[in-house]
Amino acid sequence: MKFVMKLFGLLCILAVWGAVQSCSDSLEDHVKVNNSNLKATIGEKISQDSDLSSFYQLLQETGYDEILNSSKTFTIWAPNNAAMSMVESELLTDLDKKIEFVKNHITLASTTTGSVEDTLQVQMLTGKYQSFYANQKIENANIIVVDQYASNGIYHVIDAPLTPKLNLWEFIVENTDYDQNKFITKLNDYDLFGEEERFFEIYEGMELDKDTILNEILRTGYYLKDEKKKFTYFLIQNDGYDQEVQKLKPYTKSLTPNTRARYYVSRDLIFEGYYNRDNLPDTLISQFGVKVPINTMNIVGEPVKLSNGIVYVMNQVNVKLEDKLQPIKIEGEEPTGFSQDDKRAFTFYREKTDPSGEYFRDIEIYGHGVPEFEIKYRAPQLYSTTYKVYWRAVNDFEGSFWQHLRIGGGTYISENGTVTQIDPIKEFGDQEVVPFNYDEVYLGEFTLEEAGDVDLALVAANTGTSRWNALTLDYLVLVPIIE
Repeated sequence: MKFVMKLFGLLCILAVWGAVQSCSDSLEDHVKVNNSNLKATIGEKISQDSDLSSFYQLLQETGYDEILNSSKTFTIWAPNNAAMSMVESELLTDLDKKIEFVKNHITLASTTTGSVEDTLQVQMLTGKYQSFYANQKIENANIIVVDQYASNGIYHVIDAPLTPKLNLWEFIVENTDYDQNKFITKLNDYDLFGEEERFFEIYEGMELDKDTILNEILRTGYYLKDEKKKFTYFLIQNDGYDQEVQKLKPYTKSLTPNTRARYYVSRDLIFEGYYNRDNLPDTLISQFGVKVPINTMNIVGEPVKLSNGIVYVMNQVNVKLEDKLQPIKIEGEEPTGFSQDDKRAFTFYREKTDPSGEYFRDIEIYGHGVPEFEIKYRAPQLYSTTYKVYWRAVNDFEGSFWQHLRIGGGTYISENGTVTQIDPIKEFGDQEVVPFNYDEVYLGEFTLEEAGDVDLALVAANTGTSRWNALTLDYLVLVPIIE
């Protein structure tokens, strides 16, 4: 029995030794292969692949064959020869275009197929982002050879080229046959709202050119060159665009009615987010709260895919006037100034709740002792039409006081000290502000003959006593009337 046990133990030892020896040989072979891979740079590896000869020739022409032999870490999605035959000749007509094409296939990182769980946005040397998918695709290209290691990175072989796409701003600039695009690119020819200087002040000290700043003058807050974001842009063909402009002209009377009408049309056609055709909603809400109907039957041709979004060319986008001309709400606690700057001790920015428990903020000025003291506001970008005016002014005193609203006009002092008195568009009479009324109060109407920004003033009653010339305002609402 002891002999049998010893024999069995010896056989086990021999079996384990054999397995270890076999694994050692396999590991040694694997290390030899990996060492062989890691001795060559990524540029050298591509040069040795006959199916990548066309792409490697382009690397040589652009000098990227040497760059890819450097010590930096790269990942390359290399189009094979069949993919290179798909590249439009105009994309490779000069050195700059060739370099841009090559850079659009390279990133400064080590990115394997195993590092993608769903979709990874990869920034290429062009600064543009490509979608790298877990199902071994990048954009519309299939990855047919994966994870080829080299001493300074990884390359994958793909079956379609990654053609550099325009971003939204580049698309607008390159397609000015459309009046909508031409208008946006011509914003640097005029100062639409007298605020060009303000835009430059906002970006003071930043390395941004004029076109970059005017990218945002539509006041959407969207930076159309941003490669990190996605936009959906609706571009109306000229006849349909002109119809929308003409619809708004009666409400944009000014020295440049066409310009203002184009502005109001164009600003509501840019949306943040990427909407594929199969998930386009029938209505989108612009940043200005305008309902924009999207009828897919009005889409012309295939959508244009951008590096940071998508464009739908439309024969028309019929926005209703009642959706375009929206009420303007002006918050009381957000004044632009005061008739005197020495009454801060009497000025209170309050946080309160109404009887229903609804939270609100307002302004109250009490005890200032100045007859006809003014809180100043500005109503931006009003249309040329008649407006109905409402306020909510909450008086939590025991007795009433009186105040009124002035539309336009007022006293203006220039930098050289010249005083100019401008007649108001409308001055409503003093209104009694009764205690503890939380309802909106209708003040009346005014008509604006010219579209644009309008100064407003909330004016204390001229009672001569600090008790009865208080001021308070939760908000104003200006409701445009559509003729």
